[in-house]
Amino acid sequence: MQRLAQRLQALGHIVETHRADAVPSGLDPSAYDGVILGASIHYGHHPGYFRMLVRRHHRALTTRPSAFFSVSLSAGGPGTKPEAAQRYLENFLNQVDWHPPQTATFAGALQ
Repeated sequence: MQRLAQRLQALGHIVETHRADAVPSGLDPSAYDGVILGASIHYGHHPGYFRMLVRRHHRALTTRPSAFFSVSLSAGGPGTKPEAAQRYLENFLNQVDWHPPQTATFAGALQ
């Protein structure tokens, strides 16, 4: 998230970052020119709080430029299945009826 924010700032954008599990209650995505959301996948699913966040702000996400990225152990490295990571991302977006024009899956790591 920080690397993405730094890259956007270097391109001249004003950027705010928030953890999806600690979004300020008054935050209104419709006040922004664009929104990028990202979440990790655990056992084939994105977190429930993230699903609720997307549903709560569905209208704002579908009426402005937006993007979504998913972080998964399945996305890269030896013995992984990147197609599974992509399938998890697509399943999530279908469940919340959000289809941002830009999506990506990134390889994650256990801490």
